[in-house]
Amino acid sequence: QCAWFHNELNRGGRYFQVCDSGSFPAAWAKLASSITVPKKMTVIAYKQADYQGESKTFTEGIWNLDGTWNNAIVSVKIKIEGQMTS
Repeated sequence: QCAWFHNELNRGGRYFQVCDSGSFPAAWAKLASSITVPKKMTVIAYKQADYQGESKTFTEGIWNLDGTWNNAIVSVKIKIEGQMTS
């Protein structure tokens, strides 16, 4: 599973996938305006490299980044639930 980071609101524009912690490309730092998070995944976004600085958690859904989070993400951690639920 992967989370998708879009450079425009409402999943618009160009996008890239992040499938595990540490794979956030430097070229996309501070370019994300919306995030799509699939089921059973949590994305923890940080405003600084190496998981430093202010963080925000995103769970399943489509998230438009507003305020100080629009174009602010530099690094992310991905957590995927280990168990399947019915």
